[in-house]
Amino acid sequence: MVGVLRDARRVLRGADFDHGDEAERGRERNARLALAAATGVAVRACSFLVNIASIALLYRYFDSVTFGIWLTLTSMWMILMLISDLGVGGGILNETARAWAARDSGRLVAVYSSGQVILCLIGAGFAALMWTLALTVPWDVVLKVPSGAPESDFRIGLGMMGTAIALMVASALFTTVKSGQQSAHEANLWSAFALVCGLAAAALAAGSGASFAVVAAAFYLTPAFVLCIALVRFLVRLPAALRPRASAVDPVLLKALIRTGTVLFALKLLTGLTTFSDGLLISAMLGPEKVQDVAVPARLFNIVTLGVTLFITPLWPIYAHAIASGDAIWVRRTFARSMGLVLFIGAPLSAFFVFAHPWILALWLGDSFRPDPYIVAGLAITCLLEALGTACAMLLNAGQLFRVQLLTGVAFLVASVSLRIIALKLFGTSGVTLASAIAYGCTIILPTAFVVYTFLRTGLARPASAAPAGAASVSAVGTSP
Repeated sequence: MVGVLRDARRVLRGADFDHGDEAERGRERNARLALAAATGVAVRACSFLVNIASIALLYRYFDSVTFGIWLTLTSMWMILMLISDLGVGGGILNETARAWAARDSGRLVAVYSSGQVILCLIGAGFAALMWTLALTVPWDVVLKVPSGAPESDFRIGLGMMGTAIALMVASALFTTVKSGQQSAHEANLWSAFALVCGLAAAALAAGSGASFAVVAAAFYLTPAFVLCIALVRFLVRLPAALRPRASAVDPVLLKALIRTGTVLFALKLLTGLTTFSDGLLISAMLGPEKVQDVAVPARLFNIVTLGVTLFITPLWPIYAHAIASGDAIWVRRTFARSMGLVLFIGAPLSAFFVFAHPWILALWLGDSFRPDPYIVAGLAITCLLEALGTACAMLLNAGQLFRVQLLTGVAFLVASVSLRIIALKLFGTSGVTLASAIAYGCTIILPTAFVVYTFLRTGLARPASAAPAGAASVSAVGTSP
């Protein structure tokens, strides 16, 4: 541990490691992973606290129907944020990690330039689509909004949310590139700051008696503007040779990003539809006032997933760098540790919230809200299974094994939606989370375990250590911030 802290200090000071030595590369990765995990704590803590604080604030500010609409909008936000970049961000991350491992500054500027172009185009198209849907879809019918409820406010709020997501997509080059360069700690700090700013803006809006649409705009648009500032700062601080420019846009790379993005988009869409669609299904079948039965305790149990994944998600770019460098032993050892960490943290946290949730929710929202014990049990199981699945997904993403995940995702979508619809019809909201847990275990965990085992045994072929032809000097790459 002392050695990792010492190496992390070297990373923060900008000191270089001997990239020709496998042990030195492993030390640097461990240090960067520690920094990413430490700052990830700040992001996850901010995300959890913002969710908790915003629900406590708006639960008292809105009436029950409007609050249900807000929770439905939040569910849509979670789904849309997963798919908003059409999967291109993952392709940019992997391409950046490989170019960074090869110390190829020519490839890096091509990734920056091509990535920024495609992200801006996606963001503009996303904003146009969201406003069109917001203004044309009969949301009062789709979401069973009662007469007199602020349906027009929901339309404007949805459009504002679409604008915010578009801005975040356009600024995503900063977070994806920093992650690919194993500098996720910088992106994490900006993300945490953006979340806090969004909550502060929403609190100010609610404190001034603003409408639903204004509160939504404040909550979603403010973090987007903060991340746009982070992108501008990143681009300005780049060396002139590495700044994005039209002449560096690579058509071949654009096609590769679109190819990878298409598979990742489908995968993210499946994940979003299955993981975060409880609110939409419940609202459509039982009405928006029933959404809180699952959505509120789910916010509490999210701390289980957050507590685990903050150590797991930084592994994607670091795995990619290690695979590109041929460090198979480090990959196997680190994956085994990640699975142990999931069980060590996730299982006790799940058990704790199963027993302590009545007192926590009473302190949070008062005695008026009492969740169903079957909902709580299903959330605890689902959160732990999702944490195990995330640990496997980080390795598969780095290894470009997206199609395997796509197949299991399709199976999960079919099984999960079918079981949840049946559960809602038979048991109301009580059985929906247990249905999700059963579907996830059978269609994701079991087949993924076999794929990961095979990949670790036979899929970690050592690539050539030499940089590609035309690679620039190490010092040129190393000067990027």
